[in-house]
Amino acid sequence: MKKIFLLLLLFVSLLSQAQNKYLIKISGSGGTSTFQNNIIMNATTSNRLGYWVNGDTIPVAGLGLDAAFQVITQKAVPPTYVPPTATISSSPSSGTYEIGTNLGTITFSSTFTQNNGGALKPPPNGTIYYKGAVALASNTDIVSSLTSSLSYRVKKSYDTGACIANNLGVIDCTGRIVAGSVYSSYITFSPLSKRYWGYTSNASANNSDLIASLGGGQEFATSKDKYDFSVVVSGTNKHIFYAYPASFDTLTTIYIGGIESIRTFDRKIMSFTNAQGYPLNYYVYTSQNEFNNVTAQFTSVN
Repeated sequence: MKKIFLLLLLFVSLLSQAQNKYLIKISGSGGTSTFQNNIIMNATTSNRLGYWVNGDTIPVAGLGLDAAFQVITQKAVPPTYVPPTATISSSPSSGTYEIGTNLGTITFSSTFTQNNGGALKPPPNGTIYYKGAVALASNTDIVSSLTSSLSYRVKKSYDTGACIANNLGVIDCTGRIVAGSVYSSYITFSPLSKRYWGYTSNASANNSDLIASLGGGQEFATSKDKYDFSVVVSGTNKHIFYAYPASFDTLTTIYIGGIESIRTFDRKIMSFTNAQGYPLNYYVYTSQNEFNNVTAQFTSVN
């Protein structure tokens, strides 16, 4: 309480000594007083006025008495400057595609959120798209066969942003966003091979059988393992099969209905051409036994 009282006395003393220099009185009913100029602290090194010491400029110009007192008695906290951000998207959209897919022309688009940065610079330098570390000449890229992962991002360049007010309402350039650039995160197009399961009239499943996957299905393969799936056999004297990329090595077990059955399957490695026209070596396991109008329930293959 004593410190607050002394501070008030010092403030009143400052006002009384500088009435003509710092204040302008607006006459009339309800008139107010405002500071014409900032206050320059002139005191011994051991004296303070609030958070202000000798030589400080107290930014009270244009403020009324209440607001000025708030400035004097509160510590100024620099504002938080939020840098710009950027995003990228594409058509067709990024994601996982079957290896060898012809994506054609990929068209990129992007957004720029200025926040406390400056305005986006105009073309051609304001927005640049990258394929990996290589700048593209435009917002498009042509991919006729996706065989490896491709990543893209965008760089947005911007001017210096404006200064903003601190917690006391005073413009404070501490941390101001200067001219620069921001990158978006990457979007990626990833190729994967598929695995296939189904039935066939052939004693050994062939390329067409895998593509058709009658009674079964197909999905992207990240391993040779698969659990709890079925092949619905329609017709008589059919063989069931399971096939996957040879890069995953051979199976050790095939369980059907909970019974180990790998010895009842013939294995072959074949050159398989997928639906995208891309060739790969595949392991194909085809049952020696024939199935008639039945659902073959695989517990697991691994």
